[in-house]
Amino acid sequence: MIGGMKLVLSILEAMDKYGIWAVLTGVVILIGYLKLQNTMVQYNSKANQQIELIKSKLTLIGSSYSSQLEHIVNYYETLYKHYSLCQDVVNKDATELPSGEVISSKREYLDKIDNLVLTWHQITPRARLILPSEAITHHKQLVVLFNRFNNLVKSETPKHHETLESIFADIHFQKTQIENIFREYLHTDKII
Repeated sequence: MIGGMKLVLSILEAMDKYGIWAVLTGVVILIGYLKLQNTMVQYNSKANQQIELIKSKLTLIGSSYSSQLEHIVNYYETLYKHYSLCQDVVNKDATELPSGEVISSKREYLDKIDNLVLTWHQITPRARLILPSEAITHHKQLVVLFNRFNNLVKSETPKHHETLESIFADIHFQKTQIENIFREYLHTDKII
């Protein structure tokens, strides 16, 4: 009550000293200030809501990215194993094992390819869902190339080495394209 009396006395004193216009100007400034505060509170509330929405979206994207990363790495590991098998057939005739046994690259390829094809069949459905569309295009081309390569290795035609090299060059190109797509998609070159 005493505070309210002081305010009224202050207003009356200001009106007496400065006139009614000064008091009206002060009241207008006070109303403007209160309106500005109200607007700031509303804006802050809306901004906080937007920040919470962005945080929830980023959390969802982060968990999705983590899940996708695991499958992309699994896909790439399988791709690279297949690529390495093909590379060995093209670049070397045989491998000497630590035991001293020598295995022809073609024999090693034929021993491992069925398990690798099974792995491809297991990961391909999920890969088709999560890989970037550009990578899927290259994946389809790789499947055709791997099948052509496999058919040539299994054939009994002795003079197929040059053709295997040609197909392997195309496999290498497609693998490199997929690597570049993955680097861009996963932003690995920007993280470092």
